[in-house]
Amino acid sequence: MMVRFQTYEDIKQYRNENMMNHRLSSTQLNHFHDELMQHVISLAVARTKIQLGEPPGSFSFFVMGSAGRREQGLISDQDHGMVYEENTEEAKQYFQKLGEHISHGLAYVGYPLCEGRVMCSNPLWCQSASDWQDQLHSWIKADTWEAIRHLLILTDSRVLVGSPSLVYKLKEILFEQVNDSPYLLNRFAANTASIQKGVGVFGHFLTEQYGYFKGYLNLKSCALLPYVNAARLFALKDNLWATSTSERLSMLERQPSFNSPRHHTYEKNVETLLAFRLTHAPRAFFTTQREQQNRYEASHYMCIKSLSRSEKKQLKSMIKQGLYLQERLTDETYDYQ
Repeated sequence: MMVRFQTYEDIKQYRNENMMNHRLSSTQLNHFHDELMQHVISLAVARTKIQLGEPPGSFSFFVMGSAGRREQGLISDQDHGMVYEENTEEAKQYFQKLGEHISHGLAYVGYPLCEGRVMCSNPLWCQSASDWQDQLHSWIKADTWEAIRHLLILTDSRVLVGSPSLVYKLKEILFEQVNDSPYLLNRFAANTASIQKGVGVFGHFLTEQYGYFKGYLNLKSCALLPYVNAARLFALKDNLWATSTSERLSMLERQPSFNSPRHHTYEKNVETLLAFRLTHAPRAFFTTQREQQNRYEASHYMCIKSLSRSEKKQLKSMIKQGLYLQERLTDETYDYQ
């Protein structure tokens, strides 16, 4: 990509001037996020070349989390990694420096640093292709909560800049391991089993009771994550490589093993929840000068009072159906020991 901006400040200004123009469409918003991140990476590459010269071989920059699934809201933190072809000390130092430039640039533009350090500025997420393959096998063998979590994060990976083949080979190893060791599905399901409930036994919303978000519902934890987790695991089970939750559910619809009359409902629910998040996000959080990480946290919350009666009824139904889907996942994956 040609370098369009001279500084990160230019990209930040472009972001601030245009972000709200994409508020009405989750698809358009995520294309805009891709564009912004690609501009940052292009500038980071240019700056690294000035310092260290041309890259020693090809590389792939990939996004994960909500970015990998194309489900980012107005504010999104960083979840990304890098894999490069040459397994040399020169390449390691070069791409580590590039990763630092990228993370710094994204943070400056408006993407908060990942609290879990899932970023290519972290050597764990910036490795050569051969070292990455060793890392995958190590995580699978370790079978710890953290290792399983890392594998889950990687399943949502999507190449944003560079050769897709480098990341394709990593995901191929992961899917082969799932096919060869079905018990991994059980481990994955257990890792994502804890879900914050959004509707109580008497049909009332379980909003935050204390703190800054008192009276607000965490839409991400209570409503979106059950669909995200279930679609990811069912896709792994059926060897489907899609990354977005909607696309995964659409592909699952054609799988005999995922026989359910609610296929279309699940997919539609995800699209509706993403739209709800954009429409009903508390705007005050985005217009203040609050620190970026707090603004990112705020973007997950919804003001229940802003919903109409019919919207409240619809939201409760979508939350309940997501929990049903998550429970079905748990029942099916626990068959693998």
